[in-house]
Amino acid sequence: MPKRVLLLIPNLPWDSSSPDSTNDPEHEEDYELTLACPADMAEHVRIVAESYLEREGWTKVTVALEAIETGDVVSAVMDWSRGPDIYAFCSDSMLALLQSEALDPLPQSSVASLKESVSDAALQAAFADSVPVAYPYTGDNGYFLYYDASLFSGKEESLSTLEGILDVCKAAGREFCYPLGDPFYSMAFLQTFGAGYEVHLDEGLAAIEEVDSSFASKEGLLAARMMADLLQDPAVLATTSVAAPSENNNIGAVVDGTWSYQRYADAVGEENLGVAPLPWVTREGGTKRIRSYLGYKLFGVNPHPSGEDKTRLSLLHGLAAALLSTEAQEERLERFSMPPVEQGVLEGKDIDVPWIEAIVEQAEAAIPQTLVPESLWQAPQPLYEALSSGDSLTDERLLGLLSDIDSLLSE
Repeated sequence: MPKRVLLLIPNLPWDSSSPDSTNDPEHEEDYELTLACPADMAEHVRIVAESYLEREGWTKVTVALEAIETGDVVSAVMDWSRGPDIYAFCSDSMLALLQSEALDPLPQSSVASLKESVSDAALQAAFADSVPVAYPYTGDNGYFLYYDASLFSGKEESLSTLEGILDVCKAAGREFCYPLGDPFYSMAFLQTFGAGYEVHLDEGLAAIEEVDSSFASKEGLLAARMMADLLQDPAVLATTSVAAPSENNNIGAVVDGTWSYQRYADAVGEENLGVAPLPWVTREGGTKRIRSYLGYKLFGVNPHPSGEDKTRLSLLHGLAAALLSTEAQEERLERFSMPPVEQGVLEGKDIDVPWIEAIVEQAEAAIPQTLVPESLWQAPQPLYEALSSGDSLTDERLLGLLSDIDSLLSE
């Protein structure tokens, strides 16, 4: 079981010359707050928190830091009445945290602040159904395009379209790898032209009550036909286990995630490894960027320790919003290579980690991995198997397979 570790970080001096600081306390409350985050972020979180508290006049409030990895929060905190006041978590833990009533819905002031601090794409990750419940601070668990930089040298414009990528790969006798056999990729691909699903929770936000989906539609059919074209193209590999794009591996480009960057860079050298967002495609449904899934990390406010103390809860939400400030995002980018949730943060920056720009751009077409229907990762498999068979499938048959996805998601 993951352990909760209290971090003892020495108090850091405040800059009393800040124009936003105040020497006279505006608040008399002497709260003791606990903030939980990964250990390597603790000093950063502490500085942001204490700066906010001084600036807002909460001079009698103290902050303790606790080390909990974002993916361990659900299992590490057994009693949320004694849990951290603010904590970092992975977006796919959202439903479990809602079931523990560990996410306090955002007040209107925080929603307004959030809209100013994050992109529209990241804002979606803050919501459970139609209720804003968390503060997204990075989206880093997603995928994009890797390519052989030497192969596409002088042909960079080809990277913007699926047809362009295939043309360059085929001309060189190379393969294009897109792991559509993995539902993490195929389910997002099927939503490229507007088909998709919406998860609705019960009144207490504790369980999935209904899933509305629209895959058996013109938009779903367009995406299924496009998937069929790829799967039946001999230059396309749908395998989920691939090598780095290079001449030695006979691979021109591959769709893969942040988790593979270092492995690919070590194999071919950073100078030979290119990265880009997923390409655009044009069909009857218009021109769209191929969709993907993106896992976010967020800050949540735990209401249990505050009880009925609305002043304390208001303070916590103000503090959580401060952790999403432009300055905080810039520091996380520089210190921890965390993609910001506002694309403008990257402007004018010399980015040392090449994939960051690709994933931030791809985020605009990414589906936040938050509320996940139980059957989501099984739903597209019958369609994938049918398309991989090489058989010619009528629109009627495809719509039947897409209808099966709708049925599975609604169960």
